[in-house]
Amino acid sequence: MGFKGHALFFGALGALFGVSELLAPAQVLGLFSVEADAGAVLMARVGAGPLNLGFGLSAFLAASTRDVGAQRAVLSGGLAYAVAASAASVFTGLPDLASPLMWSMLAIAVPLGVNAARLLLTSRRSGSAV
Repeated sequence: MGFKGHALFFGALGALFGVSELLAPAQVLGLFSVEADAGAVLMARVGAGPLNLGFGLSAFLAASTRDVGAQRAVLSGGLAYAVAASAASVFTGLPDLASPLMWSMLAIAVPLGVNAARLLLTSRRSGSAV
């Protein structure tokens, strides 16, 4: 998948997660087996939701750019997100390795991270837009 496809997919996914964390934080936290007390709901609404929504929209809007620096920035952020999401999913799912959410998050985050790393390496070698 090229940069445009990667940015569009990652953008749509980030925006979807952001909107779901803003509108239904207790349900999203429940999927991760996190108790949805008032503090956790507030952090999901104020922290994770806007962050995912903003990053998703940034990636989505950058999909058509030909600026190499902007492409690398989006890919670097996406790679960092994929690594962090994978680590958090494994850490959260360790008590119950049969957790379908852990495996589904890994099935999304790992390929996105691998593709971002591949595109970053390709861009650095060629010195041109991805």
